[in-house]
Amino acid sequence: MTSSCHVIRCVVMATLLMTSSHGRRRHQHGGGRPAFHVAEELPVGHIVGSVTDVMTSQGGGRSFSLLGAHSRDIDNEEKLTDLFALDSETGSIQTAAIIDRERLCTSFRRPTCVVSLDVGILPRFDVITVDIEILDINDHAPSFGVNTTTRHVLESATPGATFQLPVAVDQDGGDYGLLEYQLLPSRSPFRLLVNTESAELTVELVEALDRETT
Repeated sequence: MTSSCHVIRCVVMATLLMTSSHGRRRHQHGGGRPAFHVAEELPVGHIVGSVTDVMTSQGGGRSFSLLGAHSRDIDNEEKLTDLFALDSETGSIQTAAIIDRERLCTSFRRPTCVVSLDVGILPRFDVITVDIEILDINDHAPSFGVNTTTRHVLESATPGATFQLPVAVDQDGGDYGLLEYQLLPSRSPFRLLVNTESAELTVELVEALDRETT
């Protein structure tokens, strides 16, 4: 018996869409707190929103102070240091660093990535907590761990035989992390099987092999 020299290529395909979001106010999260959202990867100085837009009291003579940051979605809160800046005179919240959502919120078990800012308002020293949701963009390309993988198939192998392949990884979350596989060339004695539940990728032999004509 001889081994088939048929070569297949398994290519992962995804569309990279770069979207941006300009600090629009949102009403959600814990206890009906005021909330904004901002897309990741925006430049330093991007305006997220203003504390004055969500204050119930409109008295004059105010100044603002950023008291701290915390998050239920981020395991290591040291990562929150210097993500956002607050203008002490206007109450404007800006990005103070380029935010990588995947590095900040590493747990795929949580679909959200929210940073909460505690803001002190002087002279009365009222405190308001503002939630900022960091939105994902499709900024990572899917990739395989190896560029080439080889599977040896006997010419006498019967249709129905399957061979497992390595899967691709996309660091983006949600819909941006979904993968689509395609077997090239499309005319092949093999077909691609994708098990989304177990995240397994296999090829199945669907035609008898003839090494001399393949």
